[in-house]
Amino acid sequence: MSRKTFDRSEFIRTLSEKLNITKTSARQVHDAFIETLKDGLQTGRPVILGDVGRVYLVKHKASTRYNINTKEIQDIAPKLHGRISISERFRKEASSWPIY
Repeated sequence: MSRKTFDRSEFIRTLSEKLNITKTSARQVHDAFIETLKDGLQTGRPVILGDVGRVYLVKHKASTRYNINTKEIQDIAPKLHGRISISERFRKEASSWPIY
């Protein structure tokens, strides 16, 4: 089953309805939240998102791998990956939602 993404515009519209504010104000709240999230992640520490969980970055160090197709050793550059760890409380709540 394919589900449509709850995209930025829908998020802003829902936020404006829940807070009873204009879409412009909701967009400002959304943008401020995203900037604050970025600021928090730049500290290198996990960012706690209330009862939802935590967001953090993981840096994978550079490595080398053997490519079985070309028979060559390849250098793999270091990468930064974003992760989210869902809290057990939120997981239990979400499991009762009708979509799951």
